[in-house]
Amino acid sequence: MAASLGTAYTSALVLIPPRHLWPAIQAIRSTHDKHHDRWMPHITLVFPFAQYKNFDAAAQVLRQALRDFPFFDVHLGDMSHFQHGPKSSTLWLNPSQSNDPSAPHPELLRLYRVLAEALPEYNLKPADFKPHMTLGQFGSAPDLRGNRERLMQYWEPIDFRVKELYLITRTGANTPFEVRSVVELAGSDHNPNFEPTPEPINNNSKIYVGGLAPGVNDRDITNLFSAAGVEVMSVTIVKNDRKSVGFGFVEVSPEQEEQAVSLSGRDLHG
Repeated sequence: MAASLGTAYTSALVLIPPRHLWPAIQAIRSTHDKHHDRWMPHITLVFPFAQYKNFDAAAQVLRQALRDFPFFDVHLGDMSHFQHGPKSSTLWLNPSQSNDPSAPHPELLRLYRVLAEALPEYNLKPADFKPHMTLGQFGSAPDLRGNRERLMQYWEPIDFRVKELYLITRTGANTPFEVRSVVELAGSDHNPNFEPTPEPINNNSKIYVGGLAPGVNDRDITNLFSAAGVEVMSVTIVKNDRKSVGFGFVEVSPEQEEQAVSLSGRDLHG
Protein backbone atom coordinates (compact mmCIF):
# COMPACT_ATOMS: atom_id res chain seq x y z
CA MET A 1 0.00 0.00 0.00
CA ALA A 2 1.33 3.45 -0.93
CA ALA A 3 2.20 5.84 1.88
CA SER A 4 -0.45 8.43 2.71
CA LEU A 5 0.05 11.88 1.20
CA GLY A 6 -1.81 13.46 4.10
CA THR A 7 -4.55 16.06 3.90
CA ALA A 8 -4.23 19.83 4.28
CA TYR A 9 -6.76 22.63 3.78
CA THR A 10 -3.82 24.83 2.83
CA SER A 11 -3.12 22.93 -0.39
CA ALA A 12 -4.97 22.05 -3.59
CA LEU A 13 -4.57 20.50 -7.02
CA VAL A 14 -5.86 22.89 -9.69
CA LEU A 15 -5.85 24.03 -13.30
CA ILE A 16 -4.78 27.64 -13.86
CA PRO A 17 -5.29 29.67 -17.06
CA PRO A 18 -2.33 31.56 -18.53
CA ARG A 19 -1.56 34.72 -16.59
CA HIS A 20 -2.34 37.09 -19.48
CA LEU A 21 -5.97 35.91 -19.26
CA TRP A 22 -6.32 36.75 -15.57
CA PRO A 23 -7.33 40.47 -15.83
CA ALA A 24 -10.75 39.80 -17.38
CA ILE A 25 -11.52 37.21 -14.68
CA GLN A 26 -10.04 39.23 -11.83
CA ALA A 27 -11.99 42.30 -12.94
CA ILE A 28 -15.12 40.47 -11.81
CA ARG A 29 -13.63 38.58 -8.87
CA SER A 30 -12.08 41.69 -7.31
CA THR A 31 -15.59 43.02 -6.68
CA HIS A 32 -17.62 39.84 -6.15
CA ASP A 33 -15.34 37.08 -4.84
CA LYS A 34 -14.27 37.45 -1.21
CA HIS A 35 -11.38 35.06 -1.87
CA HIS A 36 -9.98 36.81 -4.96
CA ASP A 37 -6.78 37.81 -3.18
CA ARG A 38 -6.25 34.31 -1.72
CA TRP A 39 -6.91 32.12 -4.77
CA MET A 40 -5.66 32.83 -8.28
CA PRO A 41 -8.19 32.15 -11.11
CA HIS A 42 -8.45 28.37 -11.10
CA ILE A 43 -10.47 25.21 -11.62
CA THR A 44 -10.30 23.03 -8.51
CA LEU A 45 -9.54 19.35 -9.01
CA VAL A 46 -8.72 18.24 -5.47
CA PHE A 47 -9.23 20.25 -2.27
CA PRO A 48 -8.14 19.68 0.42
CA PHE A 49 -5.02 18.04 -0.96
CA ALA A 50 -1.67 16.59 0.09
CA GLN A 51 0.46 18.09 2.82
CA TYR A 52 3.16 20.30 1.38
CA LYS A 53 5.93 18.08 2.71
CA ASN A 54 4.52 15.31 0.48
CA PHE A 55 4.25 17.34 -2.74
CA ASP A 56 7.16 15.54 -4.39
CA ALA A 57 5.52 12.18 -3.74
CA ALA A 58 2.14 13.48 -4.90
CA ALA A 59 3.66 14.85 -8.11
CA GLN A 60 5.29 11.50 -8.79
CA VAL A 61 1.94 9.71 -8.42
CA LEU A 62 0.28 12.21 -10.75
CA ARG A 63 2.99 12.00 -13.41
CA GLN A 64 2.62 8.26 -13.52
CA ALA A 65 -1.17 8.40 -13.72
CA LEU A 66 -1.18 11.14 -16.40
CA ARG A 67 1.75 9.93 -18.49
CA ASP A 68 -0.55 9.34 -21.50
CA PHE A 69 -3.13 12.08 -20.88
CA PRO A 70 -3.11 14.58 -23.77
CA PHE A 71 -3.46 18.34 -23.81
CA PHE A 72 -7.02 19.62 -24.19
CA ASP A 73 -8.61 22.97 -24.98
CA VAL A 74 -10.92 24.81 -22.58
CA HIS A 75 -13.51 27.44 -23.48
CA LEU A 76 -14.83 29.87 -20.84
CA GLY A 77 -17.87 31.36 -22.49
CA ASP A 78 -20.91 30.66 -20.30
CA MET A 79 -21.73 31.34 -16.66
CA SER A 80 -23.63 29.03 -14.33
CA HIS A 81 -24.20 28.87 -10.59
CA PHE A 82 -24.62 26.95 -7.36
CA GLN A 83 -27.63 27.92 -5.22
CA HIS A 84 -26.58 27.10 -1.64
CA GLY A 85 -29.71 28.40 0.07
CA PRO A 86 -32.44 31.05 -0.25
CA LYS A 87 -29.94 33.89 0.18
CA SER A 88 -26.62 32.36 -0.86
CA SER A 89 -25.27 31.52 -4.31
CA THR A 90 -22.03 31.28 -6.28
CA LEU A 91 -21.58 32.38 -9.90
CA TRP A 92 -18.96 30.60 -11.99
CA LEU A 93 -17.55 30.18 -15.48
CA ASN A 94 -18.25 26.83 -17.10
CA PRO A 95 -15.08 25.18 -18.51
CA SER A 96 -16.39 23.61 -21.70
CA GLN A 97 -15.66 22.85 -25.31
CA SER A 98 -16.16 25.81 -27.62
CA ASN A 99 -18.88 24.01 -29.59
CA ASP A 100 -20.96 23.33 -26.46
CA PRO A 101 -20.36 26.14 -23.93
CA SER A 102 -23.09 25.11 -21.48
CA ALA A 103 -21.95 21.50 -20.95
CA PRO A 104 -19.01 20.30 -18.80
CA HIS A 105 -15.85 19.54 -20.75
CA PRO A 106 -15.65 15.76 -21.36
CA GLU A 107 -11.85 15.75 -21.01
CA LEU A 108 -12.15 17.45 -17.62
CA LEU A 109 -14.54 14.75 -16.51
CA ARG A 110 -12.18 12.07 -17.79
CA LEU A 111 -9.24 13.75 -16.05
CA TYR A 112 -11.17 13.67 -12.79
CA ARG A 113 -11.85 9.94 -13.19
CA VAL A 114 -8.12 9.34 -13.65
CA LEU A 115 -7.39 11.37 -10.52
CA ALA A 116 -10.00 9.46 -8.53
CA GLU A 117 -8.27 6.20 -9.39
CA ALA A 118 -4.75 7.55 -8.75
CA LEU A 119 -5.61 9.28 -5.46
CA PRO A 120 -7.98 6.93 -3.62
CA GLU A 121 -7.31 8.44 -0.19
CA TYR A 122 -9.19 11.62 -1.19
CA ASN A 123 -12.40 9.73 -1.93
CA LEU A 124 -13.11 11.67 -5.12
CA LYS A 125 -16.56 11.06 -6.60
CA PRO A 126 -16.57 11.52 -10.39
CA ALA A 127 -20.36 11.39 -10.55
CA ASP A 128 -20.54 14.52 -8.38
CA PHE A 129 -17.72 16.50 -10.02
CA LYS A 130 -18.82 19.90 -11.34
CA PRO A 131 -15.84 21.66 -12.92
CA HIS A 132 -16.08 25.43 -12.49
CA MET A 133 -14.12 28.66 -12.13
CA THR A 134 -15.60 30.81 -9.37
CA LEU A 135 -16.43 34.44 -10.17
CA GLY A 136 -18.15 35.51 -6.95
CA GLN A 137 -20.68 35.06 -4.22
CA PHE A 138 -24.21 36.44 -4.51
CA GLY A 139 -27.54 36.25 -2.70
CA SER A 140 -30.99 35.04 -3.70
CA ALA A 141 -31.88 33.52 -7.04
CA PRO A 142 -33.22 36.85 -8.43
CA ASP A 143 -30.05 38.64 -7.28
CA LEU A 144 -27.92 35.98 -8.95
CA ARG A 145 -29.90 36.09 -12.21
CA GLY A 146 -29.65 39.86 -12.38
CA ASN A 147 -25.91 39.84 -11.84
CA ARG A 148 -25.36 37.02 -14.32
CA GLU A 149 -27.29 38.88 -17.01
CA ARG A 150 -25.36 42.07 -16.24
CA LEU A 151 -21.95 40.38 -16.37
CA MET A 152 -22.74 38.31 -19.46
CA GLN A 153 -23.48 41.52 -21.39
CA TYR A 154 -19.79 42.31 -21.67
CA TRP A 155 -18.07 38.95 -21.02
CA GLU A 156 -15.78 37.99 -23.91
CA PRO A 157 -15.14 34.22 -24.09
CA ILE A 158 -11.67 32.97 -23.21
CA ASP A 159 -9.92 29.96 -24.72
CA PHE A 160 -6.78 28.28 -23.44
CA ARG A 161 -4.96 24.98 -23.74
CA VAL A 162 -4.51 22.83 -20.62
CA LYS A 163 -0.97 21.46 -20.59
CA GLU A 164 -0.27 21.25 -16.85
CA LEU A 165 -1.75 20.60 -13.43
CA TYR A 166 -0.60 22.75 -10.53
CA LEU A 167 0.04 21.79 -6.90
CA ILE A 168 -0.51 24.93 -4.84
CA THR A 169 -0.25 25.77 -1.16
CA ARG A 170 -0.33 28.70 1.22
CA THR A 171 1.61 29.22 4.44
CA GLY A 172 -1.09 30.80 6.58
CA ALA A 173 -4.83 31.32 6.92
CA ASN A 174 -4.81 34.66 5.08
CA THR A 175 -1.84 34.32 2.75
CA PRO A 176 -2.32 33.72 -1.00
CA PHE A 177 -1.86 30.33 -2.63
CA GLU A 178 1.36 29.84 -4.59
CA VAL A 179 2.35 27.24 -7.18
CA ARG A 180 4.85 24.82 -5.65
CA SER A 181 4.93 22.00 -8.20
CA VAL A 182 3.81 21.41 -11.80
CA VAL A 183 2.73 18.17 -13.47
CA GLU A 184 2.82 18.27 -17.26
CA LEU A 185 0.39 16.39 -19.47
CA ALA A 186 1.59 14.20 -22.32
CA GLY A 187 1.00 16.62 -25.20
CA SER A 188 -0.46 15.42 -28.51
CA ASP A 189 -2.86 18.23 -29.44
CA HIS A 190 -6.50 17.21 -29.85
CA ASN A 191 -7.23 20.19 -32.08
CA PRO A 192 -4.31 21.43 -34.20
CA ASN A 193 -6.45 24.34 -35.44
CA PHE A 194 -7.13 25.62 -31.92
CA GLU A 195 -6.50 29.36 -31.48
CA PRO A 196 -6.06 30.43 -27.85
CA THR A 197 -7.08 33.89 -26.69
CA PRO A 198 -4.06 36.01 -27.66
CA GLU A 199 -1.97 37.99 -25.25
CA PRO A 200 -2.87 41.70 -25.22
CA ILE A 201 -0.65 44.08 -27.19
CA ASN A 202 -0.14 46.16 -24.06
CA ASN A 203 0.28 44.95 -20.51
CA ASN A 204 -2.18 47.31 -18.87
CA SER A 205 -4.63 45.96 -16.31
CA LYS A 206 -8.40 46.25 -16.70
CA ILE A 207 -10.17 46.92 -13.38
CA TYR A 208 -13.90 46.39 -12.83
CA VAL A 209 -15.77 49.32 -11.22
CA GLY A 210 -19.34 48.88 -10.00
CA GLY A 211 -22.02 50.85 -8.18
CA LEU A 212 -22.07 53.60 -10.81
CA ALA A 213 -25.04 55.95 -10.61
CA PRO A 214 -26.74 56.87 -13.92
CA GLY A 215 -25.14 60.33 -13.98
CA VAL A 216 -21.55 59.16 -13.57
CA ASN A 217 -19.33 59.79 -16.59
CA ASP A 218 -15.77 59.01 -17.65
CA ARG A 219 -14.43 62.20 -16.08
CA ASP A 220 -15.95 61.38 -12.66
CA ILE A 221 -14.22 57.99 -12.64
CA THR A 222 -10.93 59.42 -13.87
CA ASN A 223 -11.03 62.11 -11.16
CA LEU A 224 -11.64 59.52 -8.43
CA PHE A 225 -8.61 57.48 -9.43
CA SER A 226 -6.42 60.50 -10.19
CA ALA A 227 -7.12 61.95 -6.74
CA ALA A 228 -5.63 58.77 -5.27
CA GLY A 229 -2.55 59.01 -7.49
CA VAL A 230 -3.62 56.38 -10.05
CA GLU A 231 -3.05 57.28 -13.70
CA VAL A 232 -6.02 56.16 -15.82
CA MET A 233 -5.27 54.98 -19.38
CA SER A 234 -8.90 54.59 -20.42
CA VAL A 235 -12.44 54.33 -19.01
CA THR A 236 -15.29 52.22 -20.38
CA ILE A 237 -18.79 52.55 -18.93
CA VAL A 238 -20.93 49.61 -20.04
CA LYS A 239 -24.24 50.76 -21.49
CA ASN A 240 -27.48 49.24 -22.71
CA ASP A 241 -29.52 51.33 -25.12
CA ARG A 242 -27.19 54.26 -24.36
CA LYS A 243 -27.88 54.05 -20.62
CA SER A 244 -25.30 53.01 -18.03
CA VAL A 245 -25.95 49.57 -16.53
CA GLY A 246 -24.08 50.54 -13.35
CA PHE A 247 -20.56 49.26 -13.98
CA GLY A 248 -17.55 49.67 -16.21
CA PHE A 249 -13.79 49.22 -16.51
CA VAL A 250 -10.72 51.32 -15.88
CA GLU A 251 -7.41 50.55 -17.57
CA VAL A 252 -4.31 51.24 -15.49
CA SER A 253 -0.66 50.21 -15.50
CA PRO A 254 0.26 46.88 -13.87
CA GLU A 255 2.26 48.76 -11.25
CA GLN A 256 -0.87 50.56 -10.05
CA GLU A 257 -3.29 47.61 -10.33
CA GLU A 258 -3.40 46.82 -6.61
CA GLN A 259 -4.04 50.47 -5.70
CA ALA A 260 -6.74 50.72 -8.37
CA VAL A 261 -8.50 47.57 -7.15
CA SER A 262 -8.72 49.10 -3.66
CA LEU A 263 -10.69 52.00 -5.17
CA SER A 264 -12.93 49.95 -7.47
CA GLY A 265 -15.38 49.02 -4.73
CA ARG A 266 -16.38 52.62 -3.99
CA ASP A 267 -19.82 53.65 -5.16
CA LEU A 268 -19.97 56.67 -7.45
CA HIS A 269 -23.16 58.65 -7.26
CA GLY A 270 -22.36 61.50 -9.62
